Amino acid sequence: MLPENPRVVGSVGTLFIATAVGPMVLKRLDVLARTMSVDRAGILLRAAGVGSAENPAILVGTLYAVGLIVGSCGIGHAMRARAREAHRHLHLQAWQLRQLVPR
Repeated sequence: MLPENPRVVGSVGTLFIATAVGPMVLKRLDVLARTMSVDRAGILLRAAGVGSAENPAILVGTLYAVGLIVGSCGIGHAMRARAREAHRHLHLQAWQLRQLVPR
């Protein structure tokens, strides 16, 4: 469920923005190692934590893909459960209304 408190929503939004923009700013200030460089040849993206070894790179890629799939399945399951509960609630209300209104 989404929180109803606007303060919580604002805090979560601020946290998401900080986690997206924070590392970029720290890399520009050379606090963290830069993982992206741009020159006339194009854009070069490097994964600092993986290095040049093939096996760790494959492991990280595999774990990332599995994490995306598991996360998507979890979100889909939660959405379907909420939709199912909403339908059940509507059917119950319709039944209750039919009991109150004579034909």
